[in-house]
Amino acid sequence: MQTMGDMNCDGRHDGGDIQGFVQALVDTHSPSQISTCDPNNADTNSDGVLDIFDVPGFVSLLLN
Repeated sequence: MQTMGDMNCDGRHDGGDIQGFVQALVDTHSPSQISTCDPNNADTNSDGVLDIFDVPGFVSLLLN
């Protein structure tokens, strides 16, 4: 099950998701070697694109 922002598939939004999120943004052309979750979980603004505009949504998930 895909959960927006949960980059390590543990069902939580926490520091464990940061490395997978950054990897998904930096390396959008190949699967992440860090996260076993769907890299599209990093699309926190649901626009279908992994880019800098997903950062505010990810940070918001971490802080809430």
